[in-house]
Amino acid sequence: MIRAVFFDLGKVLVDFNLDICVQKLARTSGREVEEIKSLLFTPRMHEFERGRLTGQEFLGEIHAAIKYPDTLESMIHAFNDIFSIMPDNVALLERISQKFPVGLVSNTNHLHAEFVESRYSFPSLFTKRIYSQETGYRKPEPEIFQVACEALGTEPGESLFIDDLLSNIQGARNLGFHTIHLETGRYLAAELRRFPELAPFV
Repeated sequence: MIRAVFFDLGKVLVDFNLDICVQKLARTSGREVEEIKSLLFTPRMHEFERGRLTGQEFLGEIHAAIKYPDTLESMIHAFNDIFSIMPDNVALLERISQKFPVGLVSNTNHLHAEFVESRYSFPSLFTKRIYSQETGYRKPEPEIFQVACEALGTEPGESLFIDDLLSNIQGARNLGFHTIHLETGRYLAAELRRFPELAPFV
């Protein structure tokens, strides 16, 4: 029986496209797109998502490396301004949250978390928000799922986890979670109907 529902953030409740940021940084700096990507998508990004680097440290390194002609604050704005809400899925979250404890489990960094929380109202629906940058763990590591269950007072076998990445889904399944792999083109409402407890809220 499902007693709690955990949602991923990106590609589940908000769409995002980091290429928007990459293109803007390339245009402003006059550098090649591939150079920007080579600096942005590194193990340092994972360290940033574990809370081991601040946004000023992570982006400050790139700012210096490419001799970015604008301020660090403008680079941070470009890094953040990549999101758009997924209204149908957020509406489902709202309905489910009226009956079930709901948790957010996201690999993210403090800049993106603060930006989403300031721009959109739906994060307030969550009973608990579990971010990698606060726990020090990233999905699919088992520890972040254990932290999530402890936060909501639930067990994996009575919890549903929704994510767009198969690796994260497999990590949750290994612990006994019920899961929905929300691949591109799949509709969350249709997937939720598989669970009798949740079907009335779809």
